[in-house]
Amino acid sequence: MKRKWLAMLLALFVGCSGVAFVSCADEHLGQGSGGVSESGVSNSNESESDTFESGSNEDLEETDVDLFTFTLLSNDSYELTKYNGEESVVVIPATYENKPVTTIGEGAFSKCYNLTRVVIPNSVISMGNDAFFSCINLSKIGIGSSLAIIGEYALSDCPLSEIVVDDNNAVYKVVHGNLYTKDGKTLVQYAIGKSNSSFVIPDRVATIADNAFRGAKNLTEIVIPDSVTTIGSAAFYCCYNLTKVTIPDSVTAIRSGTYGLFESCSGLVNVNIGNGVTSIGDSTFSGCRNLSCVTIGAVVNFIATGAFWDCTSLTEIIVNEQNTHYKSVDGNLYTKDGKTLLQYATGKSTAVFAIPDDVTKIGGGAFKSCKNLTEVLIPASVATICEEAFFFCDGLTKIVIPATVETVEFSAFRGCGNLHIYCEVERAPYGWDSNWNYSNNSSVTWGYMGE
Repeated sequence: MKRKWLAMLLALFVGCSGVAFVSCADEHLGQGSGGVSESGVSNSNESESDTFESGSNEDLEETDVDLFTFTLLSNDSYELTKYNGEESVVVIPATYENKPVTTIGEGAFSKCYNLTRVVIPNSVISMGNDAFFSCINLSKIGIGSSLAIIGEYALSDCPLSEIVVDDNNAVYKVVHGNLYTKDGKTLVQYAIGKSNSSFVIPDRVATIADNAFRGAKNLTEIVIPDSVTTIGSAAFYCCYNLTKVTIPDSVTAIRSGTYGLFESCSGLVNVNIGNGVTSIGDSTFSGCRNLSCVTIGAVVNFIATGAFWDCTSLTEIIVNEQNTHYKSVDGNLYTKDGKTLLQYATGKSTAVFAIPDDVTKIGGGAFKSCKNLTEVLIPASVATICEEAFFFCDGLTKIVIPATVETVEFSAFRGCGNLHIYCEVERAPYGWDSNWNYSNNSSVTWGYMGE
């Protein structure tokens, strides 16, 4: 069936070539190029809301229905379950066997690498999870008037340079090629194929959706306004060239999920977490290998064990003095009472580190992937060494475990292939995990009495 609005939308696409792109999950992406303005808009003549444009009388046929798999739903409409073709431009049919196509199913177009442009008809109400996931050449998408639900990862890892939404859509709108809820309060999807290096989130936005900037390889700076109160999980995942972010005091909630908020942002150097955030979740900074400084706000009361994993350049963790749960000593992170060493700044150049005498517990992953340390001095005050505390510290050559240590958890020294462990006790106490020295990868001397 022909649709005049489809022709008008496709007119926007004429002459635009596909953009080569590699999924953030597959390969590290290089630095993007292109001029920018502070607002992240490259054309000052762009309208506030991007809509369908007229000007073309060309009627374009919907893509042959034989290239799709459809499933009849209980409401007597069809779900597009799978696209089986290899065309670069797809116009999804509005009907199949005289019934409306209302749903794009989970993963229906996932990893369709030839796809560069898609037009979604007015009949479609829902776009399932992973619907267009990792369509690594998809640069433009047109959304009809009825779309009301966009599933998780539906547009992730697609190098979209432009998103277009029908004016009559009651749920979504587009501003400068980026997707927002109709009221402008939620930034749903940044068009990650844009060449801009900076982007200022509009100050009416209250929520940054899950995965909103995922894989935005060209951005080096994102400015978050004071209007934002909630940031979705993995919102900045795989933004490889992002160098600095300040989370304002207005942000009180950062949702957690499968991936961390800044996970694999390998260009990130400095992050300032404002005084509204209460929780720093698992893998928040995992794989941020150039991150050198993190500032933690006054009300953070939970920091997950894996929050700073593989931050091999981290030299300083700063904690607001008003924080009642955590403190920083010499750039390392401790509980407020100083009894638990939570995170050693693993990018420090120091070869020997002496744990303070009042520490009773070495936290899980506290020294994980630290490459520069050759020796850690554990005081007699320490009673517990938590899981993976020294995981893959392959530069370590010597550690003495005092007789006061009652518990050593699973894989505490895993991957420390150059380490020799000197234990003051004659044998492993009852509280030591049977795999504390994973696969006996480090040599051990028992009954050590000192040199």
